[in-house]
Amino acid sequence: MDRPLLERFLSEGLSFAEIGRRVGLREATVGYWARKHGLKPANRGKHARRGGMARDRLEAMVDRGMSITQIAVASGRSKGAVRHWLASYGLRTKGGRGARSREGAREAREAGLTIATLSCPRHGESSHVREPRGYYRCRGCRQEAVVRRRRKVKAILVREAGGCCRICGYDRCAAALEFHHLDPEVKEFGVAQGGMARSIEHLRAEVRKCILLCSNCHAEVESGTSSVDAQPKVAIWGSSMAEQDPVKVKVVGSSPTPRARFRPPRASPAARDARPAPPQHPLDHAHPTTQRVRARGLE
Repeated sequence: MDRPLLERFLSEGLSFAEIGRRVGLREATVGYWARKHGLKPANRGKHARRGGMARDRLEAMVDRGMSITQIAVASGRSKGAVRHWLASYGLRTKGGRGARSREGAREAREAGLTIATLSCPRHGESSHVREPRGYYRCRGCRQEAVVRRRRKVKAILVREAGGCCRICGYDRCAAALEFHHLDPEVKEFGVAQGGMARSIEHLRAEVRKCILLCSNCHAEVESGTSSVDAQPKVAIWGSSMAEQDPVKVKVVGSSPTPRARFRPPRASPAARDARPAPPQHPLDHAHPTTQRVRARGLE
């Protein structure tokens, strides 16, 4: 890798793994070239080991009534690290100004219940599910959070893919826009079939193999009714959209049969009426199936 390109990626805060995905190299290879050019990872200081947290300092902050979030900000650690060291020292915050446990949650936790009926400020008395961290969360709130996240991710992907249908230019509703794979052989998963539950980086990598179509145009392309002369732009997605040479591809559906035969677009009604009827094959009347149908009077 050349030094200017690597420096630009690192200045944008990208990790070695993300740089490798964008340029098609392994993480170790990117690290090798970074060391060779005398460059350092962008987030080296952020992810460096910091050692443990002193018990006396942690006890002092707990005695002052600080919450886990406040301790994390004051010590420059993550909330997960603060929880780890609190559990290691057997300490517990007093929860003065933080989020209070919902009524009945402590009893349900002590009883070992994974599902409990508790009071939600938004949905009232509803079913709550115990999270791996030990707290209970409303099922309705969880479902709404999943819907919000999936809509947000799709809006990001649609915007990065051009924001409109590549055939007709439709852009009024993001829910009516779909991603069509150019080559079925490289398809790993369907973006709409549970794909939105994956990470944004995995979705971006999969969407790079697609073009954006509206529902109507997508259905026509899948059925072979219409086709697309696609010129996909091999782009570096994210903050910098560096376009490379486009590759011309004929796209006709993404059926299970790869390399589908190109079908010309439908002719106009006037052209269809002007075409002569195809001649009847001389052996059609002698076909065994035709004889059986005629014998049964089903013709």
